[in-house]
Amino acid sequence: MRPRDLVTLEFPRLLEALAGLARSAAGRQRLLSLRPTTEPAEAERRLALLEEVTALGREAGRPPTADVPLLAPALAAAAPEGAALEPRRLAEVAEVIGVARQVRAWLRRDAARFPALAALAEALPPAAEVEAAIACTLDERGQVRDDASPALAAARAVVRELRVELEARLLRLVRDPDMAETVAENYVTVRNGRFVVPIRIAAAGTVAGVVQDRSGSGETVFIEPLFAVELNNRLLLAAKDEEAEERRVRAEVTALVREHAAALATLEDGLAAVDALGAAGVFADAHGCTRPILGATEV
Repeated sequence: MRPRDLVTLEFPRLLEALAGLARSAAGRQRLLSLRPTTEPAEAERRLALLEEVTALGREAGRPPTADVPLLAPALAAAAPEGAALEPRRLAEVAEVIGVARQVRAWLRRDAARFPALAALAEALPPAAEVEAAIACTLDERGQVRDDASPALAAARAVVRELRVELEARLLRLVRDPDMAETVAENYVTVRNGRFVVPIRIAAAGTVAGVVQDRSGSGETVFIEPLFAVELNNRLLLAAKDEEAEERRVRAEVTALVREHAAALATLEDGLAAVDALGAAGVFADAHGCTRPILGATEV
């Protein structure tokens, strides 16, 4: 069929209407790229799927697809050896796997009555190992868990202890009644990655330490007292240890993503197909569409 014939039949408008019912970007892309087939077997396959998804959708609701992120950025970032995906990318991979697990169960809900849908579930390969590894790495906020590794838990404990000690000692300083005329405000802050206290510019010379910053007004300087220098140094090194161990943990999980990249790409494509099919089922049900009978002769 020529492109202009499709335009005459307003086929692009139909695809846009279908795409508007999809839940994911991949599903929308798949629908917008859909073209009629001239192969009877392929036409029958598509019609069987549409008939089944419409029928099951009336009983159990449409397939539980979702507006999942595209995996291409995560898979591309994971490809180089030694790469370490950012937590948000790992969370995206886990989200897609989780949705696929639910969709797979939906497709297999009644294999005897809906065999075409059950067969479609095979296009969603399980990635339980990757999903489990990410679950053991990220918390509910999508951040790397303290217990992702014993070394990370230990490193973070050291960071917390040093931070608490630093803040406590600096707070005692700014709240000391003898420092009332010296301290600009009673709080502890961070400048250049180091804990400091705000000191009035006029009294800056009375506090032994390292000036790390100055306020916009110029009335306050942020000083790192001498006793805090060593603690800040230790905190900085401990934070570097934490950062290195967190990256190692992420790299380990990323290696699993890289190992299963082909399966994850197949899974994403399968999800897009189910999302597109679900949108078509919603459209068919809403408009009272029925399955046509295909003849062996051309019209």
